[in-house]
Amino acid sequence: MDLPIRAMTQADVERLVRREFSPADVEQALTILGEYTDRETQRVRAAAIKLSDGDLTHLRQALSVAQVDWRDVLAPAEFPSQCGKRFDQSTEPEKEAIRRKDWEVYWRWFDR
Repeated sequence: MDLPIRAMTQADVERLVRREFSPADVEQALTILGEYTDRETQRVRAAAIKLSDGDLTHLRQALSVAQVDWRDVLAPAEFPSQCGKRFDQSTEPEKEAIRRKDWEVYWRWFDR
């Protein structure tokens, strides 16, 4: 199953920051995010925002993980159900359903 990868922009990231962080933390969050310029930059930044739950410390932690391996931020943000044992023990049709559900949940969060 191929899920579409949507292009993300800096404007998307800024919108997410303004939505997820308190007004007092917006500028600092944008500064922290600006320090990540590696692979899949905007996508990783959006994933880090999701994982942070609006907390600057969690945002820094997510981006620190991304500096080592960017996929370790994308996976729990975009496909959290695939990160557990249940997924490994699932049949292929179950895995496909889990992937699709995770993807839909992520994009509902992104688009709200």
